[in-house]
Amino acid sequence: MKTPAFPPLILSLLVILVFFTGCETTSPESKAPPPEAFIVKRGDSVMALIEQMGEPDQKSTIEKSGSSGSIWTYRHLMRSETRMVTKGFQQIPVRDPQTNGIMMIPERILESETESITQVTEFLIMDGQVVSWKQRVDNQSTRVR
Repeated sequence: MKTPAFPPLILSLLVILVFFTGCETTSPESKAPPPEAFIVKRGDSVMALIEQMGEPDQKSTIEKSGSSGSIWTYRHLMRSETRMVTKGFQQIPVRDPQTNGIMMIPERILESETESITQVTEFLIMDGQVVSWKQRVDNQSTRVR
């Protein structure tokens, strides 16, 4: 009795479909983004800065030309995304239903990759007042191995 030719074809198509299917998940933002335009001005007190931006994520002391001050750093996570990426391939044995033998098929090796974009705002504080500030955007990518 002859077996129909379509079951191995369907099996092969399913293996190919699973092989090329990936996963993607997006994690929720951990902090709310900063206000579009903050209303901190040069000469404002640190209390006004705290009212506007909250407590800083980091404080560091600086000294330059006999004067001392501090840098207050605020980090606001703007976006974070986690996805599965292909690290490589491995061959796995599968029974061939037509020949009853073993054939090798490629299987993807996946690992998690997280990409985050963070807005960093640094304020220069001297004598309890805001002297200046600067902003930058940090883009970081991390793979879990």
